[in-house]
Amino acid sequence: MGQFLMWVVQQFREYLFPVVIIYESTRGVKWWKGKVQLRDLDPGLYFYVPYLHKIIPVTSCYQEVDTMIQQFTTTDGVTLSLSANIGYEVWNAALWYTRVHNFDTTVERAIRKIIFAAIYKLTYEEVRDSLPALVETIHEAIQQKVHRWGVRIIEVQFTDFAKTRVIRLLNEPGNVVVNQGA
Repeated sequence: MGQFLMWVVQQFREYLFPVVIIYESTRGVKWWKGKVQLRDLDPGLYFYVPYLHKIIPVTSCYQEVDTMIQQFTTTDGVTLSLSANIGYEVWNAALWYTRVHNFDTTVERAIRKIIFAAIYKLTYEEVRDSLPALVETIHEAIQQKVHRWGVRIIEVQFTDFAKTRVIRLLNEPGNVVVNQGA
């Protein structure tokens, strides 16, 4: 009974005061008859017609995504562990809401692919010597990819960079593979 009563109160509030406030740290997406109007709503007060319009706020202020640690074997046989941090902000909520599903997971996977493409042909010394240039290359590549999703990449930083030793245990007892890369 409580859920039904809450639904009735919500419907009553929508008819009496059909307003959505888009706060300073958000942007909005306006839906009309179930279809998104591809226009971004700036912070402000917006009236809507219940059941014809729907306005959804989207957080647009600076946010960060951490990538999981990746392991690479360079061309000279050194195994590296590397992870990155991406800082971004949403500049168009309508694109962000309709062009990509689960942005944080998608951008994290995209940045890992871009890092791999930038590093896999290099030796350990080349990677180490060119870290600032690699970060800039990765920043530009991820910015190109996410711009169409209504997102602006503010910064990319490596958060982990280390020589590592890899031990992989296979499914059968007694089968252990050790890479002495470190």
